[in-house]
Amino acid sequence: MRSSALWRLFGPDALYIKYKYMAQNKQGFIQIIIIVVLLVIILSLLGVSLSSLFSNPLLQNNFGVVWGWVSNVWTNYLSVPFVAIWYVIWINFF
Repeated sequence: MRSSALWRLFGPDALYIKYKYMAQNKQGFIQIIIIVVLLVIILSLLGVSLSSLFSNPLLQNNFGVVWGWVSNVWTNYLSVPFVAIWYVIWINFF
């Protein structure tokens, strides 16, 4: 049934339009790389050592708590819908 909502969202025409849009916006990835490099340069000029920053036990503990929260949200709430979408739409479509 080609007139269904899924066909309109994920059909060949929709995928072509999405691909064309993504091809026009490739400079976004380069901008992110430039921003990260500039942030490292600014932190270096301010005298911040990234190795000492990431070896700080308090910072490691905080990242551990955040990672545990993200892992919990993924496991309990987000994994089932994403896996269902992956198998129903993406795998069966191609």
